Amino acid sequence: MKLLPDARRRGAGHHLIADLALRGYCGAGRIQDAKRWWTFDIDRHHIKVQALRIDHQPQLLDDARWLDYLNGLEHRQIVHADVTTAAKLLWSNLRARVSSLTLPDASPSNAGGLFLSWDRNGKHLEIEVLSDTTYEWFFRERATDISEGGPTPLPVGSIPDELLVRLNEVFDAGR
Repeated sequence: MKLLPDARRRGAGHHLIADLALRGYCGAGRIQDAKRWWTFDIDRHHIKVQALRIDHQPQLLDDARWLDYLNGLEHRQIVHADVTTAAKLLWSNLRARVSSLTLPDASPSNAGGLFLSWDRNGKHLEIEVLSDTTYEWFFRERATDISEGGPTPLPVGSIPDELLVRLNEVFDAGR
């Protein structure tokens, strides 16, 4: 079936194709019912997309992406479940204290842990969740040659003030 030139210009081609597909799938008698549900599904999709565009949603999307990544590591047995649980707890503690926190660059370590790192404006912060579910952190500012880190592994439930200060420096530097 050829489209008329003015229909093609208006982008009506996809509607004709959808109609033909519905007729072939549903038969002539049930086409109106199928169209009604098809448009309902599109409307639901648009409502969901609009909800994602609300200002507070990007943080929720980041959290969902991060949890999906951690669950994938656990599911594929790349990192032990205890490590992913510790990383989730650490993430929620950090997110609650540093509102501008973004997703880290992350990768599993050779020792069965998980590296998290952020690089912004010459500042580097790295956290390693260790296989025993504790963590270590390290900060470096290249311009002033400052290096700092936690002296010993910490439990994921505690966040030292020094780490919070450095995280805020990393994320406020870009503003």
